[in-house]
Amino acid sequence: MPRARLDALVAVAVGALGCAYRFLAHTSFSNDHFVHLARAQAWLAGDWPIRDYEEPGALLTVGVSAAAQALFGQSLLPELLLSVVALGIGAAVTCWLVMRLTGSRALGVLAAVLQLAVAPRLYAYPKILLYPVGIVLLHRYIVNPTRLRLFAAGVWVTVSFLLRHDHGLYAAAATALTVLAVHWRDGAPRAARQLALLAALCFVLLLPFLVYVQANIGLWRYLQLGVGTYQGEASRTGVTLPAFTIASGPLLVRQPPEASDLPGIHIRWAPHVDEGTRLAHERAVPLLHAEHIDDRTWRYRIEWNRTDAVAPLFAGGDVEDVDGINRRTLELDARQPFGARVVASLGLRGLRFGPPIVSLSEDAGPFLFYSAWLLPLLAFVLWLKTGARDRTLIVPVICALGLICALGFQRDEPAIRTPDVFGTYPILFAWVLASLVAVSQGPSRRLLRAAVVTLAILVTVSVLSLGRAGEMLTRTSIFDGPSALASRATAITRSARDWPWSAQWPGDEEWRVARYVHDCTGPDDRLLVTWFAPQFYVFSQRPFAGRETVLLPLYRDPSSYETRVLDTWRRQSVPIVLAEESTYPRFAAAYPALAGHIASQYRQVAAMPSRGDMILVFAERVREFTRTDAELGWECLGDL
Repeated sequence: MPRARLDALVAVAVGALGCAYRFLAHTSFSNDHFVHLARAQAWLAGDWPIRDYEEPGALLTVGVSAAAQALFGQSLLPELLLSVVALGIGAAVTCWLVMRLTGSRALGVLAAVLQLAVAPRLYAYPKILLYPVGIVLLHRYIVNPTRLRLFAAGVWVTVSFLLRHDHGLYAAAATALTVLAVHWRDGAPRAARQLALLAALCFVLLLPFLVYVQANIGLWRYLQLGVGTYQGEASRTGVTLPAFTIASGPLLVRQPPEASDLPGIHIRWAPHVDEGTRLAHERAVPLLHAEHIDDRTWRYRIEWNRTDAVAPLFAGGDVEDVDGINRRTLELDARQPFGARVVASLGLRGLRFGPPIVSLSEDAGPFLFYSAWLLPLLAFVLWLKTGARDRTLIVPVICALGLICALGFQRDEPAIRTPDVFGTYPILFAWVLASLVAVSQGPSRRLLRAAVVTLAILVTVSVLSLGRAGEMLTRTSIFDGPSALASRATAITRSARDWPWSAQWPGDEEWRVARYVHDCTGPDDRLLVTWFAPQFYVFSQRPFAGRETVLLPLYRDPSSYETRVLDTWRRQSVPIVLAEESTYPRFAAAYPALAGHIASQYRQVAAMPSRGDMILVFAERVREFTRTDAELGWECLGDL
C-alpha cells in the first residue's frame, strides 16, 4: 500500500477512535456551552441573530448548532455528536499533518492522542478543529502558491471569522505571515499584491454578512458591541500566572482499598447472632465497610482475593442468607475490572502515589500553561538551526499561531483554558521531538536523546493528568467488554436525546426547575433568568426574553442596553422569571429598571435550594396560574 494512503488510513482510524472516546466518556455539558445553544434555540424559534437578539461575534457557531438541531431534532444529541465529531476530525487532521511534517506515524498518533487526552471542553471544538485545518491549507500554499490555494486560505479565514471573530483575526494574521514568507524574495510589490488579493477575497466572502449587519443595527454599533463584550470577558477572566507546588513525603504509600474498589456482598445473619459474634466474624474474614441495611441484613465489601476466607463462615450456622457471592463455589457475582487485575498481578494493590507525585500531577496545569509559551520559541530556534528552511517554512507560521493562541486563549484557569491551545500545541510538540532527534549527533547525541525522552514523558504525563485520562477511559466502559460499551453508548444517546435530559444538566437537581418552566408555560412563552445560567433556557425549551442571552454587567455597561431589553421584554410573553437569591441584589443594582419591572409585575411563587443558594421563581401577576405542578406543587399557567 502506498505510504500516503496508509498515512490517511491511520489518521482516519485515530480520528474515529477519538470521536468514540469523547462520546463514550461524556457525562454532561458545561454551563458555558449553553450560551450559544440558547441562541441556536432562539434562532430556531424565529429570532434572527443581530436583528432580534444580540450576537457578539459567533454567528456561524450558533448557526451550525441550529442547523444540526434542525436536521436531527431539537435535543442535546445533535450538539453532542457535532462536538465529538469535530474533535475527532481535528485529531485526524492533526495526525495526518504531523506525519507529513515529521515523516513519523508514531509522532502523528502521539500528537492526536495528546490532543484528545487533554480533554478540551466540547464547546471549544472550533479551537481544536480550525487551526490544524488552517495549517494544512497554508502548508499547501507554501508548497505551491497558486491563486486557488490562496482562495482556500481566504475561505479558512472567513469561516474562522464567522465562527468567532477572534479566530478570524488569528487566521488572518497567520495567512498574511504565510504570504509574506512565501513572496518576500519576489519583492515588496509582489507580496503586497498577494496580500491585497487575499484581503479582497475575504472582503467578498464576508460581504453578505457585512450587509446583513449594516441593514439591522449598523456596522459601527456591532463593532462597539463586539469590543465591549471582549473587554468585559477580558476583565472577568484576566491572565493569572499559575504557581507550582511540590510537596514532601514518600513517593508511594500503601492505603486500605476504597469501598468503590471492592466487590459488595449482602449477608443476612441468623436470628441467634448477637453483635459481638457478628463483629468477630467481620474481623476474622475481614468483612470491610459494614453498612446496616435492615433488621439482620448488612452490606459488606470483601477483597477480591479473600473469598476463601468466608468459607468457614458459610459452613457454620451464623449466616442465614447471602447475596453477591455463590455460597458453594465462593465465586463473586461482580467481575474484577481488567485494570485492577493487572495491578493485583504486579503486587501493586493498595499502592497510591505519595505527596510528591500527587503534587506533580497537580502541577500539570501550570507546566502545560508555561510550555504553551515556550514550545513555539523552542520550535522557532530549532527551525533557525535547520538547513532546509524553505521546505519547512510552515514551522514559523505554526509558531506564530501557537503564541497567538497562548495569548488569546490562556486566561484564568489552566485546567480549563490550557486545553484550548491544543489545536497547535501537539503539532509543534511533535515537530520539536523530531527535530531534536534529527540534530542529535556527535558527543551530544545521548544527551539530546535523553532530553527528547524526558520532554515526551513530562508532556504526556501532564496531559494525561490534566485531562483525567484514566478516569475518562474507565468511564467509557472499554475494559468491561463489548456489551458494556454498547450499553454505555445507548445510555448516553438516550440521556442526550430524550427530554428532560436530566443526566446532561451541569449541576444537581436544578433541572427540575427547567422542567417546571417547560410544563407550566406555553411553547410561545419566554423565560428570563437574572444570573449566568443559560442552561435554563435550553432545558426548559423556552427562548430567552429581552434580546440578551445573559444579563451580566461585566460584559457591557448595562445603561447602554437596559432600556432596549425592557422594551423588548414588555412586548413578549414572559410568564416566569428565575432569580438566584445571592446574586439578585447585584442584578437589581446593575439593572434597576428590570428589577423594578419584576417588583411591579411579578410575584414570588416558589423557591428551590441550589448548592447553598436559592432559586427564586417569580410569576407574572396578570396571568392566571390555576393549575399545580404535580411534582413540585408550584403554580402553573391555566391557559395553555
